[in-house]
Amino acid sequence: MAKYTDYLLTMNEEDFKRARRFPVKQEVLFVKGVGVDRSGFLGENDQRKKETRARLGIGEKEFVIVCVAELSDRKNQVQLIEALHQLKTNRPVRCLLVGNGEGEEKLRQMTAAYGLSDVIRFLGFRKDVPELIEASDVVTLLSRQEGLPRALMEGLAAGKPIVTTDVRGNRDLVVHGQNGYVVGLGHVEETVWAFDRMINRPHMLKEMGGQSRELSRQYDTFFILKEMERVYKRATQHVPYVYKQEEIG
Repeated sequence: MAKYTDYLLTMNEEDFKRARRFPVKQEVLFVKGVGVDRSGFLGENDQRKKETRARLGIGEKEFVIVCVAELSDRKNQVQLIEALHQLKTNRPVRCLLVGNGEGEEKLRQMTAAYGLSDVIRFLGFRKDVPELIEASDVVTLLSRQEGLPRALMEGLAAGKPIVTTDVRGNRDLVVHGQNGYVVGLGHVEETVWAFDRMINRPHMLKEMGGQSRELSRQYDTFFILKEMERVYKRATQHVPYVYKQEEIG
């Protein structure tokens, strides 16, 4: 449909570069997703974090991994569960799976088969996602396919390290080794290594979290709306859109 399209919007670098080869009538534009309201993530509050963990029955010393996503094959919680099964650590670990979906029963059976029922909590649909992310140590999303995942943008806004798969959209949000780790899709050993490294190097969590918070600025809803306003003005006036150097890469 590109030849019938005036302006084509993309929201990750891979799609943008590919779409620029399409025969659109005017331009291909790059806008960094739908944005995230950073004001909902005001930084870590130790007391609030302690209270959230207490409500969930999680101790202060436990290492908490949170994954906010539909329970489905595309979101690939299987890789996460397999990594937790292989993870060997003396520190207690908890994993919070937030969301529901058609894959829930399969994931529950897998969790039980691996003896991880005390490690993995299925929380279902929740309205307190910011609090759950704040109470965690690491945000993870091991999807097979993404656009620009809001769950990871929320992790950035909350100042959390990220562990994610090397697929489009995900890798836009993580600078490997700086604010988290990008692991291969289906590479359980790499995923284990990433979690193990964070668990055994707690000083990294704060450093990486600070990098995430800084990176989240460019995905703030305020700036995304301003950018969309520019896009619509350009489109209605048919004025060529001038890309900033950081957009082109």
